[in-house]
Amino acid sequence: MSDSEDTQVLLVATGKRIRQARRALQMTQMELSARVGVGRSTIIELERGQRKHLNIALLHKIAKATNTTIALLTDSARASLADRPMVSSPTLERVLAIITTLPAAQQEQVGRVLEPLVELARASSE
Repeated sequence: MSDSEDTQVLLVATGKRIRQARRALQMTQMELSARVGVGRSTIIELERGQRKHLNIALLHKIAKATNTTIALLTDSARASLADRPMVSSPTLERVLAIITTLPAAQQEQVGRVLEPLVELARASSE
């Protein structure tokens, strides 16, 4: 793979993680763009991996706005967004902490109850 192909793979993967982080917070592209001070088209291009380069200052703002880190967004630490819950509410953090202490079978039951709500929230944020 050439350097330009490697770069494109990185840009697309980072874009997917930006989208995942934004959606985990049920944030629209417009809301994220307002929080980081860029146009919605910039967020769209980033999420699609269509930007020619990544600006570290912009990545920092996006990481801050999505309650994550540049390392998670760029996968530079081979970290997974799925390993780090993206919650901005103390109440949700407490609920998540409680759920993670439950036995696996009970976690599955809670997941089945919450899944329709998650899908509804995703649909309304897009």
